[in-house]
Amino acid sequence: VSLQNGYALYRFAYNATGFIRLHVQCEQACVVYLLFDEILTDGDVDFLRLTNCNCFKYYLGVGEHSIMSFAPYTMMYLKAVVKGACTISDVSIIEYQHPEPAVQIRIPDNQALCLIRDSAVRTFRQNALDVFMDCPSRERAGWLCDSFFTARVEYVLTGTCTVEKVFLENFLLADQFEHLPEGMLPMCYPADHYDGVFIPNWAMWFVLELEEYIKRSGDCAFAERAKSRVYGLIQYFAPFENEYGLLEKLEKWVFVEWSRANDPDVVQDVNFPTNMLYARMLQIAGRLYGDSALLEKSQKLQETIRQRSFNGLFFTDNERRTAHGLENPGNITEVCQYYAFFMGTADKRTYPE
Repeated sequence: VSLQNGYALYRFAYNATGFIRLHVQCEQACVVYLLFDEILTDGDVDFLRLTNCNCFKYYLGVGEHSIMSFAPYTMMYLKAVVKGACTISDVSIIEYQHPEPAVQIRIPDNQALCLIRDSAVRTFRQNALDVFMDCPSRERAGWLCDSFFTARVEYVLTGTCTVEKVFLENFLLADQFEHLPEGMLPMCYPADHYDGVFIPNWAMWFVLELEEYIKRSGDCAFAERAKSRVYGLIQYFAPFENEYGLLEKLEKWVFVEWSRANDPDVVQDVNFPTNMLYARMLQIAGRLYGDSALLEKSQKLQETIRQRSFNGLFFTDNERRTAHGLENPGNITEVCQYYAFFMGTADKRTYPE
């Protein structure tokens, strides 16, 4: 396309991660801006939408120029804005992603389902390079909890746990986490959180994923390598147990899920989804290391949660500390019910309704 003080908008076949590449033939000295995003906003590229700057600026002299970005970026739409006169051609993305999965997910001959499947596979491939990423565009961070579910996908699509092992091993290779309290794990790693923020819940998900990784891979030696981290985490949480054995007033970013379940009046003081997760973590640690005391503690905690959280129909989310002791304000979220069944606090037999 030939442009003179104008622009061209390109749409790729799908949202992809990789290196932008294009050819520019300049009839005169030009300034070329490349703006990009994963979606259109009011029919245009909002290159500041994700609070980062999705923009490149090139000063080009007369002649031919082959341009390729130095790092990979994620986009479906690319807008080239030209000050001057030039011709742009061969616009493409060199994709940077996990290899094509060896396992094919076969579904009925349904176009909508095929699109969903293909999008899901592409999403995995773009988010599973050296670690499992939050997303390959704005935030290339490897978060715990997210990784628990992405790791399941890796095994389904590839039959291996290659990226998962690398992801989990990062938490073991570090000598220390300088800005975190003793025993706590980073909420995402490798990353240094100089402000000292962490998610206590995400550290517990490390133990849940550890068990599934060992089952998938058969790498029992990995459990022994992780033992000091697991017991360090258990020791960290012990001082937060109240008179009922429930975690109360956890520090930093107590996080359950992006919903009403995470509102400040729900997530503190005693948060039952968090305690369901805690009981599950203790149970898994007990199984991994043959620790009967942890198994007993987990069973007792689950029973306490059932007694104090269940209102006869649903599991309530939290109790608040008052001058009269713990009181239940009656908050009920959908997520809390999911936690109850996922963490083993409830099952279809004991809570059929």
